[in-house]
Amino acid sequence: GHGAPTYHTVDTDLHIHLVCDTCGAVSSVPADAAASFVALMREQAGFETDVAHVSLHGQCAACVERMKLV
Repeated sequence: GHGAPTYHTVDTDLHIHLVCDTCGAVSSVPADAAASFVALMREQAGFETDVAHVSLHGQCAACVERMKLV
């Protein structure tokens, strides 16, 4: 229900996909951007989070900016 999966070669640096639900753009940030979230899950829930297969949905910067102009 979230579109076709995207596959990467094994030697690709770990990253998190950022998927814009408005325009469909997909970008990425290094997985260590989620370091504080991973630490929080470990501390509060004892849960080891695997961010190697994460995509976050929301709005890209361009769409957010366009919404400000409306």
